[in-house]
Order: sequence, then structure tokens, then C-alpha cells
Amino acid sequence: MSSIISLFIVFSQCRIGKGGSMKKIRSKMARTITLAAVLPIILSCPATVFAAGSMKDLGTLGGHQSWAYAMNDSGQVVGKSDILPITNPAHTHAFLYSGGVMINLGTLGGTNSEAWGINNSGQVVGWSENSSSIMRAFLYSGGVMTDLGTLNGGTSSRAYAINNAGQIAGVADDANSPHTGAFHAFLYSRGGMTDLGNLDGNPNHSCYGYAINNNGEIVGSCEVTGAMHAFRYSGGVMTDLGTLGGPWSEAHGINDAGEVVGWSNTSGGLAHAFRYSGGALIDMGTLNGGQYDISGAFAVNYAGQIVGQSSATKNTHAFLYSGSNLIDLGTLGSASEASYATAIDSAGLIAGYSTISTGYHHAFLYTPDIIPVLPVHVEGGGYYSSLQEAYTLAPATGTIMVQKGELPGNLSANLNKTVTLEGGYDSDYSSNNGQTTLIHCNLLIGTGSITVENIAIR
Repeated sequence: MSSIISLFIVFSQCRIGKGGSMKKIRSKMARTITLAAVLPIILSCPATVFAAGSMKDLGTLGGHQSWAYAMNDSGQVVGKSDILPITNPAHTHAFLYSGGVMINLGTLGGTNSEAWGINNSGQVVGWSENSSSIMRAFLYSGGVMTDLGTLNGGTSSRAYAINNAGQIAGVADDANSPHTGAFHAFLYSRGGMTDLGNLDGNPNHSCYGYAINNNGEIVGSCEVTGAMHAFRYSGGVMTDLGTLGGPWSEAHGINDAGEVVGWSNTSGGLAHAFRYSGGALIDMGTLNGGQYDISGAFAVNYAGQIVGQSSATKNTHAFLYSGSNLIDLGTLGSASEASYATAIDSAGLIAGYSTISTGYHHAFLYTPDIIPVLPVHVEGGGYYSSLQEAYTLAPATGTIMVQKGELPGNLSANLNKTVTLEGGYDSDYSSNNGQTTLIHCNLLIGTGSITVENIAIR
């Protein structure tokens, strides 16, 4: 069954800072163009609108239930699902949903596993029990699941997120901790796991790393006296993000612009979704605005769209926040069922899970009937609001397609990629015959090369 609603989406557009040098690029428009280079900084987001959407049941790996926790810009979804044979309690395996098929990722030799993060290269992270029934963080890449180890010879670990550079955030126990029950947030990069420390310097206090953006910034929650506080880890420094007036907060999502989302207790003790922007936590409220309603935010995309869950009229429902208020996404069944949104990609597709008529949970993918058309598209990949974002997330060799008309925004190309920049495309990216795009930009080519087609640069 589909759930149809109206949605309002906000997408971002660059304003630019300064810096860089000069370099020539090769053009198929019969000349070599020399461009000044600048480094872009995202500052503002104009609005656009889309209408109805539908919620698709992704099924299971044969058992009764499934849950979706993350997705990438190619629409691949990861999570966990009950498997066959049906047991009590059920055994669950990590899954990757791709091309309409739910794929069992297996385990590290134990019984259960869960997938919690995926990047645009299709690398998956999560945790799995090993042959000794110990929970270990894993990286699944190229069809192989690899144990990421622990901190300083500890016992267990869990991975929750991976960015496009392959950096991983998670949590592990530490053999060097004076208190054996303490867990520490970690950054896994270049084959090594780094302890992020904590907010108050107490080694007995636990920290959890839940999300990481493409700048390597990590968010999560850290134990302080008598509670947990949301944190952001950036440039080697962990910052307490505070609360909405109550004792507890947790951060669960961060985008590349540094916007953080999560949930916090209010002064009245209720859990409310928050977004952290401009140095302050902002209460996002609830779907119905009731005095005793609760909510929580769990993901934010590049455009600042936020998803999570909130008390609704008859149950907890998944929501989308897009610049003004929370919008109910419905469920896989009736309004009395429950739903939870956990991930959103750059085009506004949403993953999560919902109860069905049997009472079991099933993973879902929510797709708007009218996909919001962003002006830049990586062939075979996602849709973006700027050249910089598309270039950063494009593969090492590929094509970046740009709609006809005019597009502002500069590009710093320094990732040693070989890409073709093609302009003049229709809104559905089906054709660019005889059409051009005027780009108001400065371009720095640091490494790699860019071939320009059907584009004029001013």
C-alpha cells in the first residue's frame, strides 16, 4: 500500500569565497579556456517544491522483519533483516538493497550482523558477531566483509557511518580504559582506529560516534555527569552542543555544510528533534504540536532536508522537515501503524522502516512522485545543486551533466579525477542536443583533468 502526501523541499545553491590559482582546461568548444580558481563555501539555499510520494516495502531476507538505516546517492539502502530459518529469537543479517534486490551480506562468522552506513562507492559498514559471538565493526567492500578491530586491543566495536573518502565513525571498548564498561567514539581512517576522547576528560565516561560527513567531521553523544550530550568532532576538537534545556541530547546526522541534527530533552523533559545551526540548537517541534508529543531527527542531506520520527495522531510517524515544518510521510499501512525515517539522499529519496498490518517492521524507500530536479547530475549517480558537490562525489572517471540555462557556482577540482562536464541538458537529463549551459564560475584545476562540452563559462 502507498501513502500519498504533499512535501516541500529546500535545496542549496553556492555562494563563493576566494583563493586559488590559474590553470588551463581542455574544451571541445574549439578553444582552450583559462579560468581563475576559487574555493567554494555553501551559504544559502533557495526553495523548490514537489508534491506526492509513495512508500515502497523493500521486503525481507526471508524472515518476518527488516529495518533500513542508511542510503547513498545511488538509491542503495542498507540495514538488517530477519533470515531463514525463522527462529525465536530471530537471527538477523546485514543487507544491501540495490537494483530492486535485497542482498544478504553475511557475517564475520557469527550469527547476527547489521549494516548502518553506506557511501557513494557502495562501501558498507556496520557490526557483526564473529565466531566467538563478539560484536565487531566491519567494512564490506568488493564483496568482502572485513573486521575493523577495536581500540587499543579492546574486545568489541561497532561502525555506524562511512563517508566518501572511506573514513568510518563508530564506537569501541578500549582495553586501556580504567573502567571496562566504557566505550569510546572512534575515527577509522587509513587502516587505523583513533580514539576521539570525550567531553569532560573522564576516561570512565562513554562516547558514541554516529555520523560522519565528507569533511571528516563526526557527531554523536558523550557521557557527562548523569546524562549524555550531543557532540561535534572537528579538526581534532570535540565540542559539546548542549541541550534544549533538559539533561540529555544525542546527535545522529551531519551534512557537508556542518548542519547537525538529533534529539534532546526539553526543559519539560520531553524528547524533541533539533537542528544545530549558527552555534545553537533549534527545537524542530513535533508533527501535531501536542503538549506531550515527542520527536527525533536522524539524518540531514546536503540541501538541509531533515528526516526523523514524531508522535502523530495515532502513532509515531516518519517525517520530512524542509525549511518550515514537519511533514508526515505516512506508513506502509494505515495511519495507526508506526514509521521511522532514518536516511535521505541528495535527491530527496528517504529510507526507513514501518510496521505493517501483521505488526512486523519492514524496511521502506520513500520516493516522491515528482523527483525534485536539481541542476547537476552525475551520470549513473546522484543529483546535486552545485558543480562542487557533484565533482566531489563523482567517481574518478565519469560525466557530470548540467541542465541548460544558467548556473552560478565555482569549482575547485583537486581530487585527481578525469571528468567530462556536459551542459545543455533537459530537466530530465534525457537530451542535450544543440543546447548549452552558461556557467558563471571560476575554475581551479589542481590535479586531474576536465573536458567541457556544450558549456560557456563567464
